[in-house]
Amino acid sequence: MERFVKIISRFFSIFLVYFLFYPFLSFAAPQKVTKILIVGNERVPKKAILKVIKTKVGEPFSDEKIREDVKRIYKIGSFKDVMVDLLSTKEGKEVTFVVIEKPIVKGIKIRGNKKIETKKIKSALSIPISNFVDEKILTRNVDIIKKLYADEGYYFAEINYNFIPLPENQVEVEFVIDEKKKSKIKKVEFVGNKRVKSKELRRVMKTRKWIFGLSWFTGSGYLNDEDLKDDLNRIKAYYLTKGFLRVKVGSPIIKFSSNKKKIFIKIPIEEGDRYKVGNVKLTGDVLTTRKDLYKKVKIKKGKIFNNSVLQADIARLTDLFADQGYAYADVVPDIKIDDKRKIVDITIDIKKGRKVYYERITITGNKTTRDKVIRRELDIAEGDLYNATAMKRSRRDLINTKYFSKVEFSTPRGSSSDLIDLNVNVEEAKTGQFAFGAGYSQLEGGAALVSLSKANLFGLGYFASASVKIGGKTKQYGVTFIDPWFLGYELSSGISLYRKQYEYTRYDLERKGGEIFFTKRIWRDFRVHLRYRYRRNTVNNVSENASIYIKDQEGTRDTSSIYTELIWDTRDNYLKPTRGMRFLLSGEYAGGFLAGDNYFYRIVGEGGVYIPMPKRTVFFVHGSAGIVDSFGGKSLPIYERFFLGGIKSLRGFEWGEAGPEDERGNVIGGLKELLLNLEYQFPLSRAIELYGVVFFDIGKAFDDFSYIGDPRYSSGFGLRWYSPLGPMRIDMGFNLDPWDDESRYTIDFTLGTFF
Repeated sequence: MERFVKIISRFFSIFLVYFLFYPFLSFAAPQKVTKILIVGNERVPKKAILKVIKTKVGEPFSDEKIREDVKRIYKIGSFKDVMVDLLSTKEGKEVTFVVIEKPIVKGIKIRGNKKIETKKIKSALSIPISNFVDEKILTRNVDIIKKLYADEGYYFAEINYNFIPLPENQVEVEFVIDEKKKSKIKKVEFVGNKRVKSKELRRVMKTRKWIFGLSWFTGSGYLNDEDLKDDLNRIKAYYLTKGFLRVKVGSPIIKFSSNKKKIFIKIPIEEGDRYKVGNVKLTGDVLTTRKDLYKKVKIKKGKIFNNSVLQADIARLTDLFADQGYAYADVVPDIKIDDKRKIVDITIDIKKGRKVYYERITITGNKTTRDKVIRRELDIAEGDLYNATAMKRSRRDLINTKYFSKVEFSTPRGSSSDLIDLNVNVEEAKTGQFAFGAGYSQLEGGAALVSLSKANLFGLGYFASASVKIGGKTKQYGVTFIDPWFLGYELSSGISLYRKQYEYTRYDLERKGGEIFFTKRIWRDFRVHLRYRYRRNTVNNVSENASIYIKDQEGTRDTSSIYTELIWDTRDNYLKPTRGMRFLLSGEYAGGFLAGDNYFYRIVGEGGVYIPMPKRTVFFVHGSAGIVDSFGGKSLPIYERFFLGGIKSLRGFEWGEAGPEDERGNVIGGLKELLLNLEYQFPLSRAIELYGVVFFDIGKAFDDFSYIGDPRYSSGFGLRWYSPLGPMRIDMGFNLDPWDDESRYTIDFTLGTFF
């Protein structure tokens, strides 16, 4: 019995040792991977999968490696499921990765959209076609559509997507939109502003409350997160112009009405104290004397601190040095705030650096326009000393050609420290235009205009146009061709042919002829214009009730004349000027050695000044004075006299009404004219370039200076819209002292250049 127990004990001990050490014996001799198979892949190559996995044939098999390999295959992004099948053989382990590919995006479909066009939504999306479905990309595009709707006022629009199965494991992604109700901004208010009025702050914001009618026209009144974020910076910047250096503009509080239709925005503000300017010092380099530099600085001791004035001073000083060749002049303000005394000490340090010259001028982006057309508008050349003002003028001149929708200048460093390159990048505008418009004026009644024009013809800067204008009382036909650089010289030349017919109350007038003209720029902003005109003028259909003076006009007379202009023009933009001036002195001589039937001379002086005002408004002053008379025993024809009244002269009056009349009350024009227009322009919608104006006009046409007294005057309001068809304007003018037979107001509409 004892022996049996010993045998059993020995057997149990051996079994226990084997049981305890079996796992270690097993790991000491792991199975090897004998084969790796990839199953289920159709578009993703087998090599691409094998490349990312760590399990290799001939290496020991590892459960941990298999788990990691599954994760790596998922990261490829092309599979919606990955499974592993293991098969043990005498030789080792066979590993099979079974993959199921994601479907391929074949197309995109939009459903449920009514307020935003499908084309606009699709153009905003960024979903690669013919790629595997990516849920992250689809989620990002859902957010893109939501933002599109939020910008239009549909703040609670819901967007989902699903897949429409197609053959060969392809799908069409369908975005399903529930637009919900449109939310409009009902109120924008401020909390904490005590020294700056809320209406001032609202003016600097792009986010505005919804106003019936106006919002439909301007697109305002809806919440845009980016605009509101920018508005907070605008508010802070406005406070800095008022001396509130410690102002804090908090995050806006946005609430919606219970029906989600109205939005209420509240912006918290901590104004802080107001600071004045303390000492102002200029240190560092000078050009002539430090006293001359101080004259350029507008921020003064004792005044309320205004950050805009300081920044303008920095820009002015920088340009001053840059105009002398110091392209890298460093003008740095050091501001020290004294919170106890509530003052700001300002030190402006100037380091002018080295003078710099232009090395290369490179032009890009011009697909049609020849390089020489661009270079001839530049006021700088390779080898010239750097000049910031000349570059600004050059950019302005390129914009004023209207050949380009975008003009960008960049100045990278040249091959050495004293050289700089100028890169001119342009984006060509559509210079061909077919326009159809309609308008109304007291002279013409209703009118329709059809014109075909092409600027920058052949990329050489030529201009050609043909137009037809037919109104209730007028018909006009004309063709024009202009070469701005005649024979390669800075001399503009052109030819124009026209025919014009007018129906007046007591007679009809037809004028047909042509002109040859030349324009030469003498200085940067000064030009001389010379024009030869030949016109055949026919007065017919004279009423039996017309005066003797008008009856004497009947018949055909030829006019051969030379016309010249001296023009000084510094406007920043010819189409939409906001600053600068334009003065013109013109003279015309007809008859005499030029032959023809009409002998007369005319002298006219005209000028306009654009003055930028706060809040991006513009004050415009325009005036003209002229005299015309005959000579050589000839009488002056009625169609060469001055007629004041209408949208281009004295608004609120009908054509010719602010001038002499014959004994039967018919307007006959004057031998002299005086006119003054005052106009204040303010933005209504910068998004569509819509502006409002109020105006006051005073003037008169007369025959003798003894009648210069008792001028005619008017006031009114209007709209200016820089539309894709060209500048449009409508004016309602009120005659402030109407005579018995005069209307109290006029309404005129026109398409074309303003004053």
